Amino acid sequence: MAFIHTYIHIFTSKKSGIQQRRAQLQVSACLSGFKPLVSWQGSTKSCSWVSKLTEARQVVDSLKSEAANQEQRLAEKQAKANSALQMITETMRSANSHKTEMESLKEHTEKENQQLVVRKRAIDEELAEIEPLIREATAAVGNIKSESLSEIRSMRAPPEVIRDILEGVLRLMGILDTSWNSMKIFLAKRGVKEDIRSFDARQISRESRLAVEKLLQEKGESFDPKTARRASTAAAPLAAWVMANVQYSHVLEKISPLEQEQSKLQHNLMMAKNQIVQLSSGLSDVDRTVAKLKDQLNTYTREAAEIEIHLNRAQETINAAEGLVEKLNDEYNRWKTQVIS
Repeated sequence: MAFIHTYIHIFTSKKSGIQQRRAQLQVSACLSGFKPLVSWQGSTKSCSWVSKLTEARQVVDSLKSEAANQEQRLAEKQAKANSALQMITETMRSANSHKTEMESLKEHTEKENQQLVVRKRAIDEELAEIEPLIREATAAVGNIKSESLSEIRSMRAPPEVIRDILEGVLRLMGILDTSWNSMKIFLAKRGVKEDIRSFDARQISRESRLAVEKLLQEKGESFDPKTARRASTAAAPLAAWVMANVQYSHVLEKISPLEQEQSKLQHNLMMAKNQIVQLSSGLSDVDRTVAKLKDQLNTYTREAAEIEIHLNRAQETINAAEGLVEKLNDEYNRWKTQVIS
């Protein structure tokens, strides 16, 4: 009987120590029903002990199950937080890398374009020197009298100087037939002077220019102003026109690749600028995405911290409850031993 009173005293003190824990209260609630059942009827008392200990163990098992669920939730929140942090890092790294690449492309394109501008400026200076010659020669062709052309056309056997000059004119204008008959047909065309005056040197093919350059090297004397003027008053302006257009075509050939390259670079520069504009606009989306991810990260981190706090408390409750159940189980075993003995 003294043992029972001693046990009740111990149980009461243990009960007051775990009232702050819900699970411990559940354990205590399971065991508190033991006191009214204390009697000398061994079978009834034994059943009560077993029943209450079983209920207490079930409560502890329930706590452990809940703790396991909390651990799983904690792992999920931590995984989501890590994923959000990784996405923030990757998003910002990708945006910065793309921005750096675009700025580098723009800078490189601008440098190349500046170099082309310098080269093109030198060629433009050459063109500026030749253009007055073109205008002068074109004006001189316009001043040729129709009678002078008719005089040349009426010749049965023209001087070599006139043939050389007309060959240069025909070749530059893309006429491959340089026979005397072809030359007379050309001179007989209505508006022939205007055709020559309005001719664009950009239409001169490389092959034609090279052929005329060879002609100028071999028959340079024929294109001398004095020599041409002695042959015919119409020959000298045509000779000047041939030489000026050959020079102009040569410079245009040098500038053509530069113009194409510059056009390509300008296109690339425009593309780079457009991409940078789009990137700048996209950075706003990146900022919004990062802000959203940061909110998610904060939420997941906060929730994980709360779960961890609850989990720690639950573990404390489990440890306390298990300790109490273990003590009660020991008491029960000692009681059985005393009863049997």
